[in-house]
Amino acid sequence: MFNPMEGVNTTSAASRASIRESANIPHPNSLPIPHKTRDEEREPLCSLSPRRLLPWGEGRGEGAFCIKLISISLTLLLFTSCGLRTSRLTPTPVTGHEWPVWRGGLANTGAALNDQAPVLDTLLWRIKTGGVAATEPVIHGGYIFFGGWDRRLEIFRASDGGRVFRGRFKGPVTGIAPLDSTFLFATDQDERKLFVYTANPVSEIRATAIPTTSVPPRVLDDGSVIVTGMRGSLVRFDTTGGVIWNLSFDDPITAAPAVDDSLVIVATGRKLMARRLSDGVAVWTHSASGAIAAAPAVGQHVYFGSTDSLVYALDRAHGSMVWFFSTGGQVLTTPTVGDSIVYVASNDRSIYALHAATGRKVWSYDTGAPAKNNVTLAGDALLVGSLLNKLLVLDATTGDLRRSFDLQAAAATAPIIAGGRVYIGDTRRRLYCFGPKPAQAPSPQDYPTRSRTACRATAVIRRTTAKPCHPGTGMAELPCQNGTVICHNVM
Repeated sequence: MFNPMEGVNTTSAASRASIRESANIPHPNSLPIPHKTRDEEREPLCSLSPRRLLPWGEGRGEGAFCIKLISISLTLLLFTSCGLRTSRLTPTPVTGHEWPVWRGGLANTGAALNDQAPVLDTLLWRIKTGGVAATEPVIHGGYIFFGGWDRRLEIFRASDGGRVFRGRFKGPVTGIAPLDSTFLFATDQDERKLFVYTANPVSEIRATAIPTTSVPPRVLDDGSVIVTGMRGSLVRFDTTGGVIWNLSFDDPITAAPAVDDSLVIVATGRKLMARRLSDGVAVWTHSASGAIAAAPAVGQHVYFGSTDSLVYALDRAHGSMVWFFSTGGQVLTTPTVGDSIVYVASNDRSIYALHAATGRKVWSYDTGAPAKNNVTLAGDALLVGSLLNKLLVLDATTGDLRRSFDLQAAAATAPIIAGGRVYIGDTRRRLYCFGPKPAQAPSPQDYPTRSRTACRATAVIRRTTAKPCHPGTGMAELPCQNGTVICHNVM
């Protein structure tokens, strides 16, 4: 288990904590963040998120205003009792599996094989996020962790899309890894750090300097973390932030490594390399004829695509070629691995289903536009986010289109699945949730048509606790002495 409390020695975090304690000032995360139900949201004039408190308004010309506004707010907090609550992530029971890791697991398969195909009847909710997703969202404990190019980390309830936390940083949030009581995330550009936060309450524990990265961190079973860098670095940290091993390559690493048993497999330039997980020692290297722009996936073999329009399958132990398949366009996505079929999205507008052992084409589906997003497998359904403003549901066995749902813009993320629902983001900063139709409340006609007198109901009607039998009508269930229940007006 990752132990974030060890090695807490970050100067900035400690100094901020000291200042707050000496002044008896509550942590900034204790300030409530109201959820806006309108489709459009505006950035406040002065954000109170923890990463924008110090330095004041850096780079935005709002420093003086922020200092005055925050000073006034904190003064009021010190002398008034406002009843402000701290953001807390209390785990919520979820039916079915969640999506707690990028691509569903460390092997990058993009498959939820233990789930049945989701029942998608309708759009359950749609919300506005702060920015377009910089990485695939993840879901853990009933919460959606969303990192955007707007340099925000946002956390939403998976049930209804209600926002419970939003923090702003100095760089895009490029990867998130939630655990049971903590969560990790990486930022890029002006703030190249790996943050560790507690989930209850949401607050910073530690920030470790890391290389420039656009790739999600990979948290291993022993709590150690693998981080990659745009300048070709591959680093494994222990649970205290110490370096276990640090490798450097000639070409940048722009895709998440796959972890399989004792190997970490990473793409850099035109090479796919396997390194021993324990000490980073080289095991094998395979060169492709084009650049490898997306992460590999591990199943029966190691699968990856390239800008040379090919899909490759390599032997896991030795890295030797098993088969390759030629598509009609560059392959810029990570293959999705099922039990016996591998699914690949290509820039030639097609989704291909290939036999995992031989590479033989099983079927292909024309999406009508370059397929640039990873696809997701859930039971016998293949979920595809299209650039033509669609969420497509294909039959994973035959490739037939089962149904499609409209988005308000092109899909910007791969679909992810949790608890029988499907979540997807678009290029206009919207996050969607699709699932089965909610159960409808019974109407008054579903109850016996008896009067209150005939029913001889209990003398006291508890209006505040009565169960509504038809929302919006002021009618509630009344228990009768004979054991039956009627629907009666209690207003």
